[in-house]
Amino acid sequence: MKIRLVGISSSPKKRSTYKLVEIALEAAKDAVLKEKSDAEVITEIVSFKGKKIRGCIDCGACLKRAGCILKDDWYECIKYLINPVPDGVIIGSPVYFYSVNAQLRAFFERCRSLNKKDWFEKYPDQIPDWTKTAAGAVTTGYHRNGGQEHAAASIINWFLLDGFVSVGSYALKNAYIESPRGYTAGTAVADQTSVDPPILADECGIEVVKTLGTRIGETALRLHLGDAILNKDK
Repeated sequence: MKIRLVGISSSPKKRSTYKLVEIALEAAKDAVLKEKSDAEVITEIVSFKGKKIRGCIDCGACLKRAGCILKDDWYECIKYLINPVPDGVIIGSPVYFYSVNAQLRAFFERCRSLNKKDWFEKYPDQIPDWTKTAAGAVTTGYHRNGGQEHAAASIINWFLLDGFVSVGSYALKNAYIESPRGYTAGTAVADQTSVDPPILADECGIEVVKTLGTRIGETALRLHLGDAILNKDK
């Protein structure tokens, strides 16, 4: 059995946000293997560093042809979520002006070209089925407040809009996870300069991110096994 987990870091750097995504992915992998030791867990990270992703310009070209007509690095990034669809997804963003950065917003906008069959039956491409993909958000900011949860909510709203199974970092007290409870995402502070990347100095934030990753791994495994059972006799 293969479980595929994909992380996306929208930061133009390969530093704190990337590290958080990496930590969450590792926790997700460990959670799968804890419950299913014979599983083959594949993890992949996509970084926006050096990538050019333009926002949607509402040109309408995707109504007449498959895919988006804009030529940049968007498809190089989105292909990890559609070919094939992964079992788990973690998207991380730095906090810019109280929300996600422009590159991630543009990435989300362009995904409208993947859903045209909702409105046009003869559209050649099938809509990616993300309804059995566990998904979670991580964010990095200079302070604990000032946009962390707002940025996370932007990512979560995209998950919900496109059918993902959105997962938070809540964990029962009697679970094997020891972490602060009640967060919708994994948020961590990058205002320390004593370590590199600075995010590693935020022990509380790291624990929340690990909890989020664990929940994603657990949920991804259950969705995968449940789908296999439901489709066994089809």
